Amino acid sequence: MKKIVLTGGGTGGHIFPLLAVAEELQKNGGVELFYIGPNHPLNAEFAKRGIKILPIASSKFRRYFDWENFTDIFKFFWSILQSIAHIFYLQPSLVFSKGGPGALPVVLAAKCFFIPVVIHDSDAVPGFTNRISAVFAEKIFLAFAAAAKYFPKNKTEVVGNPIRSELVEKATNPQHSNILKNVGMSILILGGSQGATRINSFISTNLKELLKFGKVIHQTGENNSGAIINYSATKNYRPVAFLNAAELGQALSETALVISRSGAAAIFEIAAFGKPSILIPIEESASNHQKANAYEYAATGAAIVVEENNLNWPTMKTEIEKIMKDKKRARTMCVAAKNFAKPDAASTIAEKLLQILQKE
Repeated sequence: MKKIVLTGGGTGGHIFPLLAVAEELQKNGGVELFYIGPNHPLNAEFAKRGIKILPIASSKFRRYFDWENFTDIFKFFWSILQSIAHIFYLQPSLVFSKGGPGALPVVLAAKCFFIPVVIHDSDAVPGFTNRISAVFAEKIFLAFAAAAKYFPKNKTEVVGNPIRSELVEKATNPQHSNILKNVGMSILILGGSQGATRINSFISTNLKELLKFGKVIHQTGENNSGAIINYSATKNYRPVAFLNAAELGQALSETALVISRSGAAAIFEIAAFGKPSILIPIEESASNHQKANAYEYAATGAAIVVEENNLNWPTMKTEIEKIMKDKKRARTMCVAAKNFAKPDAASTIAEKLLQILQKE
């Protein structure tokens, strides 16, 4: 049985797409999967799927001064040695990398043993790790067409961003095909897998006004739930630290509008369900990729972008009203979102990985 190593990490934006591809590979059978990467709470999801985890040290390249940059240099070289040991032990036939902290050492280790590497980048502006990894990659998959200019044309393909099978099944279920059935009923707030402090603060300040538009479901993040604890007893407001795939699918299927950060995972999940959205890119994202993601997606007509320096209630109220009180516009945004979505991204990548394996 041939072995495939999955690598990537740092956030749910790296790990969830890996899980989505892993699920599709397991459906096809005939391969054994392993995950090599830094420790992360979401790594448990690999174990649940029978994927063995081989941990390595975590290091991060920061584009600003931080004393941890000096210690992380040593961690980085140590993680390369760990990765070489793991790759030597496993002798995989292929490495699939999502980028992020921890992925580059595994890619470098794979090339030491002449093992093919395939990478995927989720953002409109590719990350540092993937830009380097692309030099060694046999194939490069992208979520956004805008990122293609950073990579060689002959080995680059735009496939979308993999989303988990539970979400795909929910999004494509005919029961939820009436994309306007809940307009005027509920708003879903997403801050990414870790939550968003500034969005939480904005919601806690303006919740009374927001609730005038309908029910609110709010993913706060594990470390940020305290920001809205005073509102937990409000009948039409449901704060939750984290939404698993089943809960997120249910929330997306029932909501009329999504207010979200603009990580690629969130954008493609929202698009799969054909929901209008207001995107609030985080200002500190690497290479300002969230801003690039937001405007690339908004250019399709599926979303409105509100930057953090404009995050105030008069502005948000105006943008919410444009969607919640104008069914024609809401329908147009729904259609644009569905047209942008690529719910088959995970199965497409899995199929192409298996094709590469057959050539080995």
